[in-house]
Amino acid sequence: MNRSEASDLGRALHVLGEHGDRLALLVSTPEQLDEILRDLDRARRLLLTARATFGPTGCQQHPAGPVDPAADGRCLLCAQYERAGRLTEQAPAIEEATVSEICAAIAEQGQEAAENRFGPRAVARAVLHCRKAAA
Repeated sequence: MNRSEASDLGRALHVLGEHGDRLALLVSTPEQLDEILRDLDRARRLLLTARATFGPTGCQQHPAGPVDPAADGRCLLCAQYERAGRLTEQAPAIEEATVSEICAAIAEQGQEAAENRFGPRAVARAVLHCRKAAA
């Protein structure tokens, strides 16, 4: 919902509140009740328009995005971003080093220890480099 829609909805609800403050049902005229009915209809239309911007997942960022059944019907894209964010937060810090330093660590400590220290991608690159250098 954009600011204009939110403002319109706020005004419509405020008008309804004013009707409630001055409503005396037993002494109200049919014209007054018709005015309330028109204002209720307007507020309802604005609420339906605002609700439609959320789509089936309730996500404003991806209103037509797919539903993630593993995330209780929330937006699949946002749930994936959250899971990826949690995975990167949990990942251990990876030390940066040159290829030759990684090759030396592989030779001294083994490939698994080097992967834990430098990360699997860096170790894979270093292994290829070490093999080319040895050949």
